[in-house]
Amino acid sequence: MRTPLRAKVDSTGTKLLPDVVSVILVVVLCVAAIPSGVLFVVFAPQGRVDLPISDGERIFEPILIGALVFFAAVGLIAMVRRRGTGHLLLTPDGFELVDVLFTQRGSWDNIDDVSDLAADKQVRHPVVLVMKDGKPVVIKNADGYAPNGAALYWLVRHYWLHPDNRVELVDGRAVARLRDQDFVTE
Repeated sequence: MRTPLRAKVDSTGTKLLPDVVSVILVVVLCVAAIPSGVLFVVFAPQGRVDLPISDGERIFEPILIGALVFFAAVGLIAMVRRRGTGHLLLTPDGFELVDVLFTQRGSWDNIDDVSDLAADKQVRHPVVLVMKDGKPVVIKNADGYAPNGAALYWLVRHYWLHPDNRVELVDGRAVARLRDQDFVTE
């Protein structure tokens, strides 16, 4: 299933948002994990859960499920505070990559290279912004923001290499360029 392109353009730049179906699934999973996990944590140690678990598991599993409930609650609170699971904002001056917990910002001038190879090989379709200070900023799943993750890579690379075209980021032409995959591969 292809990710639909969700973008918002205003005077600050082009904001790419993750697929709404993915966001809804993450929220539903977190919401479901919290009450069911709390019930398990309360009733499993008492032996009131109708599952074949040993005495050791009855002690250990509630700890694991409790940790899961904690992380689901933290994630849900962060999603509510950030009003979503994240976004990628490209502006004429730089970028802002926001996920559930962290925000990374940088300027185009501080980018040394744009690559599609991440040090972590478990990342699917990465866009790696190699900063001049040596620390990479990784867009971990470019497919989550655009129907074709490779097109997002070429979009970011295009605006990094062509500062004169960055005005397109505030007038909607960047979204058309991404949708049409209108890039010169360099």
